Amino acid sequence: MIEVKGIAKSYKERVIFSNLSLSVNENDRIALLADSGSGKTTLAKILTLNEEITAGEILLDSVNPYFVSKKQLKELKKKTILVRQNSSLSFDPHLTMKQSLNLIGEIDTALYEVFFNNNYSLLNRKPFNLSGGELSRFNLLRALLANPKYLILDEITASLDRDNTIKILDLLKYNSSKRGVVFFTNDLFAAKYFTDNIIMLKELSR
Repeated sequence: MIEVKGIAKSYKERVIFSNLSLSVNENDRIALLADSGSGKTTLAKILTLNEEITAGEILLDSVNPYFVSKKQLKELKKKTILVRQNSSLSFDPHLTMKQSLNLIGEIDTALYEVFFNNNYSLLNRKPFNLSGGELSRFNLLRALLANPKYLILDEITASLDRDNTIKILDLLKYNSSKRGVVFFTNDLFAAKYFTDNIIMLKELSR
């Protein structure tokens, strides 16, 4: 479980949020709905231990990341993965998609076939030769290949049309069982399509 207890985050005098609490269990499927500039990306980074908090407490499977060694922190971070909005910036433009996926590990053939309908030619392309929808699928596939316990998604459908949004969310729903998933979005349709468990970000701060 990821437990966020009364946390606050600020940059100098600018308060992003305060007294925010959230729990994410292994099998949870949560959509966090919020407007742009409300701290979605900041909270997503905090949940994946890539951003420090100003106050409060965060626990990942009952472990406080601020009281472990660098080696232990590195292992703890492997339990969570952040999938960012801009898929085109998530891949090395000099590498083919196969080379990028191989950095994570061996490609799961069955999972690849689900994502790309046996179109293996896409593996030999570089990011700039793919459509936005294809890049988004590769971005999600790469995250799943890492086999995280918790998947944190930051506006992954923001730049997609309705059809590609549905494709990505279907792939996510049917290939993320037994993981805790938090989907940050400002798209009510996408939130409702993904889950019945919709939370307004502003409601997490008391």
